Formats: sequence, C-alpha cells, structure tokens
Amino acid sequence: MKSPTPQIVSAFLLALVLSLISCTPEPKEEPAILQKTETLKKTAPMISYSLVSTFRHDSSCYTQGFLFHKGQLLESTGAPENISYTRSLIGIVDLATGKMNIKAEIDRNKYFGEGIAVLNGTIYQLTYTNQVGFIYDASTYQNKGQFG
Repeated sequence: MKSPTPQIVSAFLLALVLSLISCTPEPKEEPAILQKTETLKKTAPMISYSLVSTFRHDSSCYTQGFLFHKGQLLESTGAPENISYTRSLIGIVDLATGKMNIKAEIDRNKYFGEGIAVLNGTIYQLTYTNQVGFIYDASTYQNKGQFG
C-alpha cells in the first residue's frame, strides 16, 4: 500500500479540524452578574492610601472582632482549644500599649467568643459553634442575658 501524499494528509487534517469546529456548540452568553463583575474590574478606580499610624496589639489575644465605640477600640476575642493561653473576652484596647482592659469574659471551655456589635446602648456578642449570643450594657459591661 502506498503512503498518502503530504497534500492528502494536509487536506484530511483540515477537514477534521473544520468538522470539529462546526460541531462545537455556540458559546452561551455569560450570566448578567459575571458581565457586571467584568465591567467593574475594567472600570473600578485605583484608590491610593497612606499609612498614618500603627498601634501595638497584645499577641495573646485571638482577635475575632473589633469596633470603635465612643472613641474607644473595643475588641472581642476567642479561645481556640489548641491555644491554652487564649480567653474569650470583650475589652477596651489601650492604643498606646496594646493591652486590653477586660470588661467581660465567657467560659472558654463552653464558648468560643466571636464578633461584637453595639446598638442602642447594648453590646451583642456572638459565639462560634454554640449559637448563643450574650447581651451586655454598653456603659457598665454588665451581663444582661443571652439569646439563641
């Protein structure tokens, strides 16, 4: 049997490629959310920034949330089981030293403290897996109860 000529091989490959291309389904239109995301990527402005200050932080605190309330930095921490020195706390952070003035603590053996929120003179603290929240007076830090 004779080998095919290079022209026949080229013609065969071209026919194969064309048949594969013609069998490929039409590309689907991207969902609107993806189109908007791509548009945002193309049009979002670059925002410049400058570092104006740094603050110390107590590295023994396992930070889960923080916020400013009445000019003070409130921090909430959690206590992972594998880091024995951590505690689940709420406190005011001294920006000069990074140390926390502890205002409330929950039992680290029962609860893993998460984030906090302040609303209408009340602090709400969430826990991680327990689905329990704690309620404190935002002025006295007195425990007012729990929810969940």
